[in-house]
Amino acid sequence: MTSKVIKSLMQNVPENGFVLDAGCGNFQYANVIKKVSEKIICLDITNPGKDLTQDNMFLLGSIEKLPFKSNTFDFIYCFSVLQFIENNPSVIKELYRVLKPGGKLLLTIPTRNSPFRVIRELEIYLGVYTYPQFNVSHHHYYSIKDIDKLTCNTFQLENIKGYNYNFIPRLFRLLLGVSKQRKGYLGVYRYFSEQKDKRTDENYNNQNGDRSVRTSVTSTISGFAYHYIVLLKK
Repeated sequence: MTSKVIKSLMQNVPENGFVLDAGCGNFQYANVIKKVSEKIICLDITNPGKDLTQDNMFLLGSIEKLPFKSNTFDFIYCFSVLQFIENNPSVIKELYRVLKPGGKLLLTIPTRNSPFRVIRELEIYLGVYTYPQFNVSHHHYYSIKDIDKLTCNTFQLENIKGYNYNFIPRLFRLLLGVSKQRKGYLGVYRYFSEQKDKRTDENYNNQNGDRSVRTSVTSTISGFAYHYIVLLKK
């Protein structure tokens, strides 16, 4: 958890109203906002275990097909989940469906142009990634333009900001892990060679040419952060 994410969460979670933790993991954020709201429903595709769920209202399910009626929640947060789902437009539509008019959705998603992206993919490629539960490549990384195109037919885009810009410790751990491998540096070269040969289209179709996209210096700098914090309103 980072202070910027916690601050954004606490600023937007309503004192009254129903809250959905979409992709709750081990309830680290749900346990924080219980100080503000007790009407929290936590959902995840995997069960975190009886010891954790006994203190939380938990449902097993996927955010691609939410088991709730339309217009149920006043606030939804979904942290570091969207990038793992290939059909992410369907997730946005589902989150929009179950959110009440005027309700807000808070997301954290990985930035496309950040050094963290290359470091993470190298860690997985070389077998030195230290988070085995997330040891899969992301389907998506996001620029501000990508976020705008993804949400333009549903949500109003209220705010985007980056958090965590210091990639040096993560890079140091990567190099340390690679140094312990006999062919580690050859693997790094092979990785970049493969990336050069790949021809992938990471852009979404722009379905709304009239919607403005932020191009300020601050937005450009945010693109180098670890993740974006995105606030949307229905």
